Formats: sequence, C-alpha cells, structure tokens
Amino acid sequence: QTIGTSGAAEVLFQYPDGKPAIVRSRLGNGVVDYAAASLEERSYAAMLETLASDAGVSRPVRVRVLDDGAKWGVEARFARLTGRRLLYVSNSNPHPVVLSLDAPSESVEALTELRSSTVLRGNRITVPAHQTDIYELSK
Repeated sequence: QTIGTSGAAEVLFQYPDGKPAIVRSRLGNGVVDYAAASLEERSYAAMLETLASDAGVSRPVRVRVLDDGAKWGVEARFARLTGRRLLYVSNSNPHPVVLSLDAPSESVEALTELRSSTVLRGNRITVPAHQTDIYELSK
C-alpha cells in the first residue's frame, strides 16, 4: 500500500524505495500511527511493544504462549478489583494452549481458577479450547 503524507505526519519507517511504510500524526493530546505494510508476526509484536512502551502503558502481568501452533487466538487481560488481582484468559483456538505467566512486579504464589476453584502453583496454565478462564492471583 502506498500512502502520502502531509507536513504534519512523521515518517517512522520507509520502504526500500523511500516511500512511507509507517507514519505518525499528532491528534489532540495523542498520536495516531498507521502501518501501510503487512508485517510478519514478530514485527507486529515488536511494533506493538514499542507503541505500548512509548505510550507509557504498564503491563504488570504478561502471558506468553508456549505452544508453537497457537501464537494467535489467545487474549489475556489483567485487572485489579477491590484488592483482588484477576487474570482473564480467552482461548479461541480449537485446541488447549499452554501459557506462561510473567509478573515481575507482582508477587504470585498461586493462581485460583475461579470457575472450578482449582489452585495452581507455578507460572504455567493450560486453557481449554474455546474457553475463557478467570484466575485470581494470590500472594
């Protein structure tokens, strides 16, 4: 895809021919980044990591997929609710996925899956196919 830029747009990355591939425009108090290129999975992950860092987004808990065949189709959200620490993990894959929990700024001794009341120790969880699990992190 070819895009044109105005004087207000900042070119972050260019194609080899010098045309803009990723541009940034200021809008109000924020910015809008636009990628005119299709990126490989690792490139999308690196770009999103950079954007989150630039925006000052804090991620006290991260979930990493350990299964090679399930890089997509897993979504995780961490939330604090009246002193509780909750982790929602959705797996839209047709098979279970194994995940690793990384929480460097959070002390986690155990995870309790709230629907089944199953208590897990360690940093690995398995989410069944087409299911959302809700975990409470305990110290």
